Amino acid sequence: IKRRGYPSIQERRWFRRLMTRDYTSGRVALGEKNRYGIRPAWITVDLDGADINVDCRQHAILPFPDGSQSIIYSAHTVEHLDEATLAHVLRECHRVLKPGGALVVNVAAMDVLRGNHSVLSAELRRYNRRQLRALLEHAGFRVEHITYTNATLFPVTFGVRVVQRLTG
Repeated sequence: IKRRGYPSIQERRWFRRLMTRDYTSGRVALGEKNRYGIRPAWITVDLDGADINVDCRQHAILPFPDGSQSIIYSAHTVEHLDEATLAHVLRECHRVLKPGGALVVNVAAMDVLRGNHSVLSAELRRYNRRQLRALLEHAGFRVEHITYTNATLFPVTFGVRVVQRLTG
């Protein structure tokens, strides 16, 4: 329960340190704030409001030793980074992942689905599978699986985007 003006237990530093084993759980949620509902065992990394506040736009180094993380998860962060920052972030992810570790990335897909939300969220680009695969492989990753999430919603989303474009 969250009282107005007070952080929930999941946002409290002592709780986060306990649940992540003092930020050594091996699970990193990149671009995620504590208030986003990320499970407590995950170490959140973002500009602010996270376990570890890092401004990747300044090409800051992730504060983890080489090969120390088992998995890095990032949802809807990649499409908001300029090319140089994105290349740096992917190199850093590759550096801190253990051999055999996993990078799970969820990005905005297909330019044809760009809409009002894309503008409001300052989205710089969208990806198709080929583009995302090339980006990740260029950063040194071996892509094992790539798919479109929510593909069944494509016809509806596409229809909404067409209406948005027609109505301005």
